[in-house]
Amino acid sequence: MVTAQFSVLEPNTVIEPHKGYTRMVLRNHLALKVPSQTLCKIKIEDEEHSWEEGKVITFDDSKTHEAWNLS
Repeated sequence: MVTAQFSVLEPNTVIEPHKGYTRMVLRNHLALKVPSQTLCKIKIEDEEHSWEEGKVITFDDSKTHEAWNLS
């Protein structure tokens, strides 16, 4: 199965820690517009990552992850 989805993380939004139900899913986040690399991040397990416009972050969906846009 292959799917694609567009999401917008509005300012002052936090997605609480969660994880997928299987190791068979890889998530790819392609940043189209990032208002602030210091205020907009994703944390996968114990590592924080900043999105960069035009670059992809790929991770195993079964790992605990959370995201925020505090801009």
